[in-house]
Amino acid sequence: MWDDVAFDLSLKGIVAPSSASAGISAIRYNGITVDLEISADVGTPWRVECSANPNGPWQLVQTLLIPTIPTWISDTGQNGLIPLQSAARFYRIVPN
Repeated sequence: MWDDVAFDLSLKGIVAPSSASAGISAIRYNGITVDLEISADVGTPWRVECSANPNGPWQLVQTLLIPTIPTWISDTGQNGLIPLQSAARFYRIVPN
């Protein structure tokens, strides 16, 4: 025996603003590379960028999906950058 029952189901996805935050927790320079300790939520995507000036222009060092907390990356001159080619280098991490 079957009942004549109808269902009207409507599903909607809502994009929630990201509450993920990240930061550079530590910086080490070993004479060849600059190592950055990144703290962020596991599984969140980020871009690490650098510049010789705090106002930019900013260049990509690395994109990453955070595998563990904390995560260390090295600036070895990726993407054509020469490590420490200027007197100062500024780093930032932005959502990817």
